[in-house]
Formats: sequence, structure tokens, C-alpha cells
Amino acid sequence: MNITTKTPMPQQHLLFSPDLPKDVVLSVKNVSKKFCRNLKRSMFYGIKDLSQNLIGICPDRTILRKDEFWAFKDVSFEVRRGDALALIGKNGSGKSTLLRVLNGIFPPDKGTVQYRGRMSALIALGAGFHPHMTGRENIFLNAAILGMKQLEIKNKLDEIIDFADIGDFIDMPVANYSSGMKVRLGFSVAIQCDPDILVIDEVLSVGDIGFKTKSYNAITKVIDRAAVVFVSHSMTHVGRLCNRGILLDQGRIEMMSDNIGEVIDAYTAMFGFGQVEIASTGRERLLGISMMNFDPGDPELVLHELNVITPLMVDLEFGKPVMIILKLEIAPSVKWFDVTYSVLGLEQGLIAQSFSTTSVAFFENKNVPMTIKALFNSFNLKQGKYSLKVQLRESKGREHASENIAIYKHFIQFRVCNDSFLGAASIQLDANWTIEM
Repeated sequence: MNITTKTPMPQQHLLFSPDLPKDVVLSVKNVSKKFCRNLKRSMFYGIKDLSQNLIGICPDRTILRKDEFWAFKDVSFEVRRGDALALIGKNGSGKSTLLRVLNGIFPPDKGTVQYRGRMSALIALGAGFHPHMTGRENIFLNAAILGMKQLEIKNKLDEIIDFADIGDFIDMPVANYSSGMKVRLGFSVAIQCDPDILVIDEVLSVGDIGFKTKSYNAITKVIDRAAVVFVSHSMTHVGRLCNRGILLDQGRIEMMSDNIGEVIDAYTAMFGFGQVEIASTGRERLLGISMMNFDPGDPELVLHELNVITPLMVDLEFGKPVMIILKLEIAPSVKWFDVTYSVLGLEQGLIAQSFSTTSVAFFENKNVPMTIKALFNSFNLKQGKYSLKVQLRESKGREHASENIAIYKHFIQFRVCNDSFLGAASIQLDANWTIEM
């Protein structure tokens, strides 16, 4: 098995440490990378460092010079065969730069990166492609860069083309490819070269649904025999693929855990939904709104069920009954109306909905303050942070479409709390389990 070490020049080439377990395929020790904010000064520093290297002087890379900053600093971790490690964090936290250091695109300024075997990376859209060469020619070029022999490339050529699924476009210059075609071709080469370490950046988000499904299945097979380092802002994808995680914040490791759920929770806790959003026709007045875990045996809930209309953060226990309460007045011009509750995730994606019309046809407006209660017997959203969207609609009969009276977003933000990570799915289905012998 080949052993490769990336160290900042001009340090001595290091062997893979013999005391590390044999299943460790990637070792990162105290790695740091810095950049310069000023282009002219950056060029000056580059020429100066190169000149010093040529005459045998080793520049001190551990200190920051004027206008320099650490993209990330003192990062250490190990990846074992069978691991799927997620690198997550806000934009600018150093994730993509770290991937480029792991793949050898950037040399580290401090520390060492060592890996066993073949590393395959899909980091930047179209990276490594020659625009004026055909897709077929770029397969040979990229596969050779990844360490494949010519005979090996020829033997796998049909599999690579089939996986990329770009048809007759394989013999067209890559410059004319769409972004999705470039991703499919690049990922196909990366996955078919049988890597020991597969490094993937956010570029997979460009692919269509069919390609994503095929890609995730392929990544799962790679995890069985190799290791994956995965960067994504989609916590659904992270939870689905990864068993370990590192949270980066401003270039430093904020959290590292073998429980991917803990890392996802820490990441989502860094964000909020922003301000309350209201779209109203002026035909309603919301007097109160409340959301809580409901216990029929606790009479205190009835006494304190309504709150003033302010952005509110509520903690809910997983699997326990939940009640949502609205108190409102609606203008006499509205005779019949209905209510829709929508649960939104941090990325504003729709997680779940409940329509009042599934239980009652419509509510009749009595021209007095009304209290509307909705009881959910089990609230099985996975642990995380959510927002409630409330939509009021006027019904004008079966022959006419409903019209919005008002939409309220983010009045209530809520956290679902649970002691353990139950999986990547947003909703956990409840069932009565039995076994018969």
C-alpha cells in the first residue's frame, strides 16, 4: 500500500507513523493554512518565500505577516477505513480549503497530512477538466492524475461512461457541457477508480435527482471498503451518509464526535430563522398563539395556553403529544375559513403539514374572538430546530378556490429534544411493535 505525506516545504519527507493502527487511512496532525488578504502583498510574500527556499533559508510559516490570516489552524483528526467523516460549518469556516490541503492542491503551512493508498477527490465543479478536450479524453486525463494505469483506465472506460450517463456527449468538448454533466463525469471518474479515500465537496448538489440517488448508493459502497470525507450544508445528506463529524468555526475545530447527531445539532444551533414575517389582507386579528407539549392530566396548561404575539422559542419532547392554539378574530366579510400549519426546517424546506380541512370541512366565522385548538397525538420530528408557519384561508365554496387571509411565519420557533440521535429522516414513524414465535 502506498504511503503519502504532505508537509510544508522544506520539511523532510515523513513516513506514515508505524504506531498508527493499520485501519487508519488518513492522518491529519496540527495542520494549518494561511492566506493573504492583499493580492500584491501575497505575490510579494510568494516570491520572497520562493527565493529563500532556493538559497536554503526556511521561512517561518508559523507566524502571520501583515494582511495574512489563518484559513484554519491546528486541525488534527484521523479517518479509518469504513468511516464517513462530515466536515460542516458556516461559509468561510475553512472546510473547502481543508479539503484542498488534504488533496494536495494547497500545501499546509504547518503540520502534516499522511494517507495510505489512492485518494480521489471531487472538490470543484469542472476542476481538472481541459475545456477543449472531449469527455472521453478528459476521462483518461483525470484518471491518470488519480493514479490509474492506462490499461486500468481502458478496462473501466465503459463503466465510467455508463455511470456518467451523458450519452453521445462523451465525445464533445467539455467546454460545451452543462454544470450537471461536468459533475456526473467528474464523479464517475472519482468513484470508479476504486479509491481508498474519497473526498467530496458540495458539488454533488448540482446533480439531478436520479444522479444523486445513484451517487449516494455508490458512496455507500465505497464506505464499505474505504473512507469518505464529505463536505455539505445539507444536514439531511450528512445524517444519511456520515457516521462521524467535525464542526469547524472560524478555522478551528468547534466539535468532533463519533455521534454525527451531536455535530448536526451543534451546527444547527448556530443559526436562527430571523424575524417574523407577516403577509396579511387586514381581515383578521391574531390575539394569541401557543405551542406546547400537552398532558391531559395537567390543568395548568388550560390556564396558560395563550401567549402574546411575539417570536417565541419552545422546547418540545420527542414523541409526546403537542397542542397548537390560535386565538383570533376575523372580519364579518369572511363567512368560512380554514387553517394550515406548516413545519419548516432551518433551510426553509417544508418538513410536515396539517390541514384543518382533513378533520372539519371549514370553520364558520361567528364574528367573535375564537380559540382554535389542534392536538397532535405524537410529534415525531427528529431532534433539531424548526419554525411554524400559520396560514389562514377564506373558503367561498366548492366552485371557488380558497383565498389567503393571512400568512404568519416564524412566530413560533421550536426545538425538538431527544436523548439520542434517531437517524437522518425528518419524521420518525410511530408503530406498535410485536413479535410472535
